[in-house]
Amino acid sequence: MEHMVLSSVFKKMGVISVSAITTVQAACSILASRDTNIVFVTENNTIVGYFTEHDLVRVVAQKMDPETTQLRRVMVPVTATISPLDTTDRALSVMREYGVRHLPVEVNGEIIAVLSIQELYECMRVELEDGMRRIRSYVNGDVYGVTA
Repeated sequence: MEHMVLSSVFKKMGVISVSAITTVQAACSILASRDTNIVFVTENNTIVGYFTEHDLVRVVAQKMDPETTQLRRVMVPVTATISPLDTTDRALSVMREYGVRHLPVEVNGEIIAVLSIQELYECMRVELEDGMRRIRSYVNGDVYGVTA
C-alpha cells in the first residue's frame, strides 16, 4: 500500500513561537487566545522546543507554579523534524523512535507547520479504508469492469 505524502495531511499555519523564558501561564494565555494547542519555544531566534496542553497537565501534576515556571524547564525539545515530502509511514516511525506526539514540518531550515499524532492517525485511517475498498473491489472483480 502506498503511503500518503505529508504535504497533503498537515495544515499549513502560522507557527506561533515564544521565548524560552516565557512563563507557562503566559504560554497558556497564548494557546487560549490563538485557539491552538501548541507554541514553539525559541532561544536566540532558533526553535528549540515546543509546549502543548499536554505539557500543562505535567506542570500541574508536578505542582509547579505556572506563573513562575519558564517554558525552558518544561518544553519538549525538538529532537526531530520531517519534510512535507515524507510519507505518513515515515512520520509515524519518527514519532515512535523519538517518543513524541508532534513533529515540526521543516523546509529549508524553517518550521512551517506541525503534524500531530491525531492528524497522522486520522490520515492513516483514511489510507487503510481506501486500501480495504481497493481490495474489496479487486476481489469482487470490479477492477476489470465485471461485478461478481
